[in-house]
Formats: sequence, structure tokens, C-alpha cells
Amino acid sequence: MPKAEQKFTFTPGTELLRKLESWEEFHKADGLGINKFRASWAEAAVEYFGEITGADVPDLAVHDLLADLMHYCDQHAVSFEDQLANAEDRYDEEVSDLGEVSKCQNCRERWSDVDLKPLENRAGNRVGQGEPTPSGKCPQCGSVCHPVTPECSN
Repeated sequence: MPKAEQKFTFTPGTELLRKLESWEEFHKADGLGINKFRASWAEAAVEYFGEITGADVPDLAVHDLLADLMHYCDQHAVSFEDQLANAEDRYDEEVSDLGEVSKCQNCRERWSDVDLKPLENRAGNRVGQGEPTPSGKCPQCGSVCHPVTPECSN
């Protein structure tokens, strides 16, 4: 079954709380470990949302939660677009030190560096002055991808 179609295995309440209360362990982690904690907190939130709304497939729960957050922002005079941009900047900061993510200059998708296609070594492929060195080609559209850094995360 494709990952997007897998149903949640809901976490019992005490296990859910353990995920959310792991702040002390979070501060002992480093590198990828920190982002695994962050992902587990998001997983707990998405699972709980899916459980109470009946959105039992991860993709459905995430897009329903995002849509509901848009409604929340509308009702509380918060710009969802600004918060999404801020979240993308935060994400870029959290992964940039680990060298784990690159962004396509065309479709703007983010990819793990191991998923990128290799660049062909052609005489015409030169990096301009001040331009970041490409990390590979986008597996989706074939354009050049660059490592994500806080300075060039947009």
C-alpha cells in the first residue's frame, strides 16, 4: 500500500503524551535527532487531529488540519500566508546545518540530497559569481537544486 494511503495506527493517550513531553530528551539530542523529535511532535498532533475528525489517512489529516488552521487564522486576524512563510524559514534553518535538504529553483520542492539526480558535467554548466553551487537535479522536474540555507530559503 502506498505510504499516502496507509491508515494511522492511533497512539494511546499516554504514548501521545510521552511524545509531547519529551522536551528534556529533545535538548540532549543533536543533528538529525532534534528533527526526529520535531517530526514526532507533529506526528502526535496530526494523529490526534485525524482521530477526532475521522481523517485516518496521513495526507488527508494534514491537508484538513492545514485548511482548518486557515479558518482559525481568518477568525483571529492572523495571516496564514505569513505564518506559512515563517514556518518554511524556520524549517530551512532547522535543516540547513545538517546539509540534508535542497530546494528546486523551478518547482520549489524540497528534496533530501540523496534523492537528487546527478548533474551532467557539461562545459556550459557554470556557476555564476555569487550563485550557490548546485547540489543536483530535481527528481520531479529536472531543474537545478541548491542546498537550503537560511539566507536563500525563499
